[in-house]
Amino acid sequence: MQEEMWRDLERNTIDLINKYAEKGARILDVGVGTGRLLAQFTSMNRYGIDVALGYLERLGDSGIECSLGVVEDLPYQNNVFDIVVCTDVLEHVFDLHKAISELYRVLKPEGMLIIRVPYKENLELYLHKDYPYHIAHVRNFDEHELEIQFSRVFDFRLCETLYDKAFVPVSLALPLPRGKIFLTKLLVRLQAIFPFLKNPLQRLYKPTEISMAFKKPA
Repeated sequence: MQEEMWRDLERNTIDLINKYAEKGARILDVGVGTGRLLAQFTSMNRYGIDVALGYLERLGDSGIECSLGVVEDLPYQNNVFDIVVCTDVLEHVFDLHKAISELYRVLKPEGMLIIRVPYKENLELYLHKDYPYHIAHVRNFDEHELEIQFSRVFDFRLCETLYDKAFVPVSLALPLPRGKIFLTKLLVRLQAIFPFLKNPLQRLYKPTEISMAFKKPA
C-alpha cells in the first residue's frame, strides 16, 4: 500500500488515542506489526503483540515490550491496560467472539478500546484464483455490526466512530494511482462543503476503513 494511504488510514486511530489516552498510560497494540503506530506515543508504557515473528524482530530497541501471540489468546493478566488498540486484525480472526472476549479481559475497568477494520469490504477478491493466500480476510464489517458485537454481545459503551478519508471506488481492490487519490480526497472535501452531495457521492465512493472507540464499564 502507498505510504500516503497508510498515513490517511492511521490518522483517525492516532487521533482517537490522543483523545482518550493520558500520558503514562499502559497501552497495548494488538497486531503491532513493525511498531509504526506506537512510535507516535513514546510518553506511554507501550506493549505490542503480533502473530508474525518477522515483524517483532524488526522492532529492535524501540522501547515497545513485545510478545508473539494471537488476539484469541492474549498472554496478559486481567484488567492491566488503560487502552488497547486493535487495527486491521479482526477481519482475519476465525473466532471473533473469543477475540473480543480477550480484548475485554485485558482492559482495566473504564479502559478504552480502539479498533480499526475494513469498511463494507468486498470479499470476492480473496476468492480469486490468482490471489496469493489461501485465507486472508474472512469477514466484513459495518458500523452497525460492530456496535452490536461490542455493545450488545459485550457491554462496551460506544464513544466515537470515525471514517477514514482514504476513499476508493467501491469496486476497486487495488491501491489507487496518485491522481485518483487526489480526486477521491476532493470528493470528500466537496461532501463536507455541500452536505447534499453526500448520498449521491457515496453511491460511488466509500471509506476504506472505520475506526471506533469503546469504553469498558466500571
